[in-house]
Amino acid sequence: MPLPRVVCPECGAGLKSPTGFNPGQTVNCPKCETPFTVEEPQAAAPVTAKKPVRAVAALDDDDEDDDRPRKKRRRDDDDDDDRPRKGKKKAGGYKNSPLRFVVLGVLLVALGVMVYLLVLKKKKESDTNADPAPAANTDDDLAKPTQPGGGPRPPVDRSRAMTDMKQVMLAMHNHLGQKNAFPAAAICDSSGKPLLSWRVALLPYLEQQAMHSQFNLNEPWDSETNKKHIKYMPSSYRGTVASTDGTTSFKVFVGGGSGFDLAKGKRIDAFGDGTSNTIAVVEAGIPVPWTKPEDIPFTTNSSLREVTPPGGGSGPILTGMFDGAVRWVNWSRVTPKSRTGAITASGGELLDINWDQ
Repeated sequence: MPLPRVVCPECGAGLKSPTGFNPGQTVNCPKCETPFTVEEPQAAAPVTAKKPVRAVAALDDDDEDDDRPRKKRRRDDDDDDDRPRKGKKKAGGYKNSPLRFVVLGVLLVALGVMVYLLVLKKKKESDTNADPAPAANTDDDLAKPTQPGGGPRPPVDRSRAMTDMKQVMLAMHNHLGQKNAFPAAAICDSSGKPLLSWRVALLPYLEQQAMHSQFNLNEPWDSETNKKHIKYMPSSYRGTVASTDGTTSFKVFVGGGSGFDLAKGKRIDAFGDGTSNTIAVVEAGIPVPWTKPEDIPFTTNSSLREVTPPGGGSGPILTGMFDGAVRWVNWSRVTPKSRTGAITASGGELLDINWDQ
């Protein structure tokens, strides 16, 4: 019976043939070229405890008869093999070292400091190069006139000016709450001569009680005792012109049925038209020392030429109503009749003014 496979007894190479090998047939080994005779197959030898070592000969790449897989041994001096080698991991290497995390932490901190300094520098440059133009709510008409001392008026911060006027009107109502009347237009002596402005009388209600106690209420505003306080004008009287000489344009209408009489404050029942329909304070005309009892005289026939923006010109005027509301009024667009009706406290007129927003 032909054998499908034989082994060369000389080199141990395995040989195969499609037709098989007959016992007694002489075969030349293609590996070592040694002739040998094919022997009869023997019965399987009993299994022993020790496995016999079988010599295995490595075949060349052109040995097509042996298709068994061969494990090629790696040679350390094989210069022709450029395949990547997998190195051994070293215990305690840099990747697992705590030093790696320390270095990364230091780098992150340094990067954060650099970014912070860069942002700080950009912000400083932005503040330095910022355009000193007036705020968006600045009225162009108010910025054009000049101050009495000459030179253009500073930009107007309408929001800040309205806050100042609201503080004044709140002080008016606190005075009403304690004295049961609004303040008079002036602090007068026994003969009715005005000495100090209503602005001085409001000091305790503007959290300025200490300053109020330093005035001599029996002396005029320009006495040696009183005139030294002019430069300490409260910020509530600034308005749209932040003066540094202690002057203000916050004024009231005096007499003629307006909300203020010269020597005596009016009670709430004197406002027949309603406090919401009666003007209390305006920022108008030439600025005056804030302690001086100088305001806007009023009669029903007044031309009200003094009711102009501070320093002259045209445009809206900051106006405080007796109910505490603060608005802007463009007096050039208000008829004389409407002006009179808005100033008088009990003339029976309806308020007919288009407020500027």
